[in-house]
Order: sequence, then structure tokens, then C-alpha cells
Amino acid sequence: MIDPDFEKTLTKFMRNHWNVLDSNSDKQQLMKIFELYRADLKQYLQAVEHSFMQHIIKSVPDFNWVAFGQLFDSRKNIIDEQLLDTLLSFEDPDSFKSFIKDYRNSY
Repeated sequence: MIDPDFEKTLTKFMRNHWNVLDSNSDKQQLMKIFELYRADLKQYLQAVEHSFMQHIIKSVPDFNWVAFGQLFDSRKNIIDEQLLDTLLSFEDPDSFKSFIKDYRNSY
């Protein structure tokens, strides 16, 4: 489900930063890495979002973005778990910390 280029971007970030956070990390350290994470991946996501929006606009002229957002919120339970965890990790430092710990534990 996750685009290979996105997976490469995410893996590169995790390899560079996963070892910084551990159970003894303080909030300031977490926030520093969290902001780096968001900045690194924001550029990638903007490019993907632009491409997605252009495709939708061309394919579905009367596409309703508000309805799409509502459907997305109501169907979180059917979205790929890895993708949802990744998306949630962009907004919440605690989710990010959990996300990076899971990555560390899997490698």
C-alpha cells in the first residue's frame, strides 16, 4: 500500500534517527527529532498530495473534498494499519515516539 519512494524516505529517516530516542530520552530530544521528521517528510508528502489532487481533479470533476475527508475519518478501521500509523505519527509526538520505537524493535 505504501509507495516505494515514500518507504525509502521513511527508512532513510529512521536509519538516521531511530537510535537517538530511547526510554531515557527527554521531551526536548523527542521534539527535536519529531520536527526533523515532519520537515523531511513534509516535502515528499506535498509532492504526493499535489499529484493525487491533480489526478482526482482530472478524473472526477465534481469531487467533494469535504465528503472525502469525512469518509476518510469514518473509515480509519479499513485503512492499512502501517499507513494509518505513519499518517498519525505526523501530528502527535507521542504517536511518533511509539512509531519510532516500533521501528527500532523490528530491526
